[in-house]
Amino acid sequence: MVVLEAASAIREPSPSSELGYLVAYAIRGFRMSEGFWPVVLIIVFIIAWVLAKVVAYARKSEQQWREVDKSKLKELKDDDEW
Repeated sequence: MVVLEAASAIREPSPSSELGYLVAYAIRGFRMSEGFWPVVLIIVFIIAWVLAKVVAYARKSEQQWREVDKSKLKELKDDDEW
């Protein structure tokens, strides 16, 4: 609460005070907007969903590879022309 009160008490610095402007900008930057956490939660959800899909597709691919009749696969040599 003290930081928010201090940040709201800071007035816009004069253009001649560059250091004051940087300090005021830094303090205002520490205040999180109300939409910050919902956006973070959405991003975390998307990342978790993508990772779950990647794992599911990897498992499906491994299962399909186990079911393949490997005797019908053609063995290629490096110098073999197609």
